[in-house]
Amino acid sequence: MFTIIPTIFIVFAMEQKELESRMDIIYGKIKEKLTKGLQPESLKIIDESHKHKGHAGWREGGETHFALTIVSEKFAGMPRLVRHRLVLEILQEERATGVHAFSISARAPGEK
Repeated sequence: MFTIIPTIFIVFAMEQKELESRMDIIYGKIKEKLTKGLQPESLKIIDESHKHKGHAGWREGGETHFALTIVSEKFAGMPRLVRHRLVLEILQEERATGVHAFSISARAPGEK
C-alpha cells in the first residue's frame, strides 16, 4: 500500500511537469514575439483558460485563452482596433495552432 502512494505521486508530478513545460513554451513564444515586435515598456501575459472551461475553444491543459496587457510606444497615435490587429498579426501562428482567444489591453506610455 505504501508503494502505491509514491507511484501515484510520481505520475502526477510527471504530468504536472510536462504541463508546466508545455505552458512555458507557449508563454515563451508569446513573450518573445511581442517583445521583438513591439519593444514594450510593460508586458503582462496571463493564461485565463480555466475561466473558459466548457466554452468554445477550451481544452484540458489550458493554453487556449490569454489576457495580454501591453504598453508600447509603437501604439502611440494608433486607434484601438489597429493596435489589436497588430498584436493578432504578431501572434498569428499561436492563433493557428491552438490558442483560441486573446483579451488585449494595448496602450501607449502615459495612456490609461
